[in-house]
Amino acid sequence: MDYYSHTVFEFQSSYLGSQDSFGGGGRYDGLVEQLGGKATPAVGFALGVERLILILEQINAFNDLNEAPDIYIVTHGEGAIALSLHISDLLRSKGYAVVNELNRRSMKAQMREANRMQSKFAVIIGEDEVRNNKVLLKDLVNREQNELTIDELQKFDFE
Repeated sequence: MDYYSHTVFEFQSSYLGSQDSFGGGGRYDGLVEQLGGKATPAVGFALGVERLILILEQINAFNDLNEAPDIYIVTHGEGAIALSLHISDLLRSKGYAVVNELNRRSMKAQMREANRMQSKFAVIIGEDEVRNNKVLLKDLVNREQNELTIDELQKFDFE
């Protein structure tokens, strides 16, 4: 603790009982110099992963991981990934569970994954969709597919 200077902080949770700390950190502007380097302002922190998992289990944070996502976003191409992140933000802000594909797998592999996860809908974004500022929305339950603008997608009821 002697190497800290200025601000020091600690994360605590009532879910852990009497030993309620699960992380902490602070400023240590003189530490690098004490170790033989040139004076370097610094800040850092650490979390106890096992303690964090205990907290998350207590608040049932992992229950949602077993539920099927509402929407799986399938992408093809660099522009599609950027657009998918924007769309997922819009849909998550409306309360939908959204999975983004970031592994750059084939569209076929992504659709298999969406079906394996039992997603209700797939939003498909390729290079043509990026150029036209549209997406393909596929209902994975009844297999219907429609082309929508981003505004139309944002207003769509996924229930």
